[in-house]
Amino acid sequence: MNTLLLRCIWILITFAFFNINLYAQLCPPDPEAPQPTLNCNAAPIVCELQNFCSTLPPDNSFPDIGVGGCPGFSALNNPAYFSFIATNSTLSITVVFANCTNNNPGIQLAVLTTCPGAGGQMTAVPGTCWQDCNATGGSQTISGSTFIIGQQYWFVLDGCSGSVCEYQIVQAIGIEAPSLEGQEPYDVDLEGPTVVCPGETFTVAITNGIFANEFSWDDPFLGPTNTVLPQISITIPDGQPDGPYTVCLEDADNPCSESLTELNPGYTGACFTFNVVQIGETDVGPFPLCLGQTYTRDGFNFTPGSQGTFTAD
Repeated sequence: MNTLLLRCIWILITFAFFNINLYAQLCPPDPEAPQPTLNCNAAPIVCELQNFCSTLPPDNSFPDIGVGGCPGFSALNNPAYFSFIATNSTLSITVVFANCTNNNPGIQLAVLTTCPGAGGQMTAVPGTCWQDCNATGGSQTISGSTFIIGQQYWFVLDGCSGSVCEYQIVQAIGIEAPSLEGQEPYDVDLEGPTVVCPGETFTVAITNGIFANEFSWDDPFLGPTNTVLPQISITIPDGQPDGPYTVCLEDADNPCSESLTELNPGYTGACFTFNVVQIGETDVGPFPLCLGQTYTRDGFNFTPGSQGTFTAD
C-alpha cells in the first residue's frame, strides 16, 4: 500500500512539474522564422504560422489607436504584426499565452482588413476580436468566415496596457502556404470601364482570387508599375488623344511560391483594352461628359453619342 501511494504521489509530482515547465516556457522561439513587427506596414507575409512561438515586444511606444469592430479594443500598445494571404474564406487562429506581466496583464487579438498609417483607424474582420486583460495566461481561438480568398490581411497580438506575454500560435487554419500554380489570369479575368475621359482616374482589377501580393503591370502611360493589390489605378493624361489603349498584367508573385512566369514559362499575361474619348460641352452641369457613358441629371438619363451641347428641358 505504501509503495502504491508513493508511486501515485510521484506521478502527481511529475505531472505537475511537467505542466509547470510547459507554462513557464511555451516553446523555444525559432530565429529562422519570419519575425513580427511593431508596424503593420513592415509586417512579414508568412507562409505558415503553426506552432510559432515568441514574446510580445517590451516596447510601449506605439501610438494608442483603437481597432474598429472590436468592443473594448481601444488601444494598441506593444503589438506584434504578421501578414498573410487568405487561402480560404473561413479562417481560425488558436493562441496560447503565458507569463503576462504588468498591472493589467493579458493579451488582445484581431485580424485586420487594412494596414493604415500611424494614427489611422484599423478595422477588424468580423468575429476575429478577442481580449482578456485580467489573466497572466490562457488560450483562445478567433475565427471568421468572410475572408476574401487571395486578399492580404494582418494578424495582430497586443499586450493589454503594454503587458509582455509569451505566446504560441498552436493552430492557424486557412493560413497555408499560398501557391500560384494554376492561377494564371487571362484577358477575361480583368475588369474595368471601357470608356474613359482624359484626366480621369479609374481602376482595372483581377476578378478571380489569386494568391499574390505583388503584381507587375504595364501601364500604357507610365510603363512598368507594381502594385500590392490585384488591381491598378490608371490616370489618363489631360489632352490624351482619342483611341484604344491597353494595360497588361505581366506577372504576379508572393513570398511563398514562385512567380506566375516562373511556374509557367509560356504565360504571356493578361490585357485589358479601354477607349479614351474627348470631353464634350455641356449646359447641364457643369460636369464633364464622356462619349458613350450614361449620365443622370434633373431626373432623366442620357448617353451622349457625339460632342455638343446638352440641355435639360
